[in-house]
Amino acid sequence: MDTFGIETGYYLDVGAHHPFNLSNTAYFYRKGWRGLNVDAMPGAMDEFHALRPEDTNIEAGVSDEPGSLLFSIFTDPGLNGFLSEKDVQHHLNNGQVLVEQKTIECRTVNDIIETHAKQPIDLMSIDVEGLDYRIIRSMAEKHRPKMIITETLGYPDVVSVLSSPIYGLMTARDYAFVSRLDFSCIFIDRRALRR
Repeated sequence: MDTFGIETGYYLDVGAHHPFNLSNTAYFYRKGWRGLNVDAMPGAMDEFHALRPEDTNIEAGVSDEPGSLLFSIFTDPGLNGFLSEKDVQHHLNNGQVLVEQKTIECRTVNDIIETHAKQPIDLMSIDVEGLDYRIIRSMAEKHRPKMIITETLGYPDVVSVLSSPIYGLMTARDYAFVSRLDFSCIFIDRRALRR
């Protein structure tokens, strides 16, 4: 976050999964940043409480509106999420094992920020298996992060990302697409760059 002159900032990790494994915010935690980690997987926050105790760790589903959604749990925890029947079947067809499905209560990202954030969000990392677009679209302008890292499944390269709904949403909100990491894209707030 040198671009913004931020040495120690504040993050929101939606779909946090694990304190260090496949984490987009672990690096920042080690650098002195703190923030909010949110994950719907029952028990997922136990490791966060133990390994990242200076963060605020919340076990909850996140969606664009409050309510309950069906959460699918596989033996490969990287596949867990609020998946469509088509996505669940795709994983099963590829040899994955579905352990169980649970109904999980969801909160909005705005509610989580307004209830738990201790300062404005500098970095938002979001990986919620298909709900990324809806959650970002529902985020209030007053909570605008300087950088967003979001998963872009189904768009395997930079050229295809340029035609994705998430790219359209982010550019309409005056974010610049600056990089791609495996299945995720990084967008930075053009307005914050101009300040």
